[in-house]
Amino acid sequence: MPLGIASPDDEDDSIHERGQDQVVGDGQDRSRVEEDKVCMAREEFESAAELERVYAALADGGQALMPLGAYGFSTRFGWVNDRFGVSWQLNLA
Repeated sequence: MPLGIASPDDEDDSIHERGQDQVVGDGQDRSRVEEDKVCMAREEFESAAELERVYAALADGGQALMPLGAYGFSTRFGWVNDRFGVSWQLNLA
């Protein structure tokens, strides 16, 4: 199943990722979204192709913080904020 990210007006607040549903929520009144709220996720990937696909999907409409590449701590790593402001660190296992 392709990566899908819930929008702020979705009823079930779920993320559908690699065949798994993850329910998320912040317990806040949706009419009062604050810019300084922080959410971060870290994902490990077995496949470079899957890592690249997910990174591209998250970066679409978002902001790349560290482009996919080799760093001293990883052979393939990327860090991106998605279009909803969620920060994702993605790593090739």
